[in-house]
Amino acid sequence: MLMSMNLTKLSLEARRKAEAFQHKAAKNKKRDEAITFMIIHRVFYI
Repeated sequence: MLMSMNLTKLSLEARRKAEAFQHKAAKNKKRDEAITFMIIHRVFYI
């Protein structure tokens, strides 16, 4: 019983960390896309 509770806690914590990492990666990707978009537009307007 105690062992299964520990495993459940570990799996929940691992999932939470993975979700946080994915969220951060998605946020960075959006920022990179915005920067790329701005650079491309600057090249065309110059």
